Amino acid sequence: MLKLEMKQLSGAFRGQDLDDLSTIDGTWTQLGNSLPLVLKRVKDAAELERPRPQNPVKPYPYREEEVAYSNPSVGFQLGATLTIPPGKGPFSRRSVDHRFGTTRPRRKPDGASSVSGARRPSDA
Repeated sequence: MLKLEMKQLSGAFRGQDLDDLSTIDGTWTQLGNSLPLVLKRVKDAAELERPRPQNPVKPYPYREEEVAYSNPSVGFQLGATLTIPPGKGPFSRRSVDHRFGTTRPRRKPDGASSVSGARRPSDA
């Protein structure tokens, strides 16, 4: 019998190991709720790696450019990877500000691209 108690999580695991010690079959209990939980031994940490929906391999079907923007008045530099689709364009663009969310591409009446939706906290 194995018992692991995690007081900061208000949780506990109780389980029974099988004869070959490869699996511990038990129950996770937290805040009055219980769920079955099976712990399995792994021989290679690669077994724990989550599969990705894609693993891109160069050459990519787009161009990449490393870019950096500096603000010398505060001593800050922001780096990013710019990805450019094949072809001449014009291309719509998407910008992501991880602090404020995703912006949405939008076309101006003249056909040029614009980006909307980015806000500063003071604009909310």
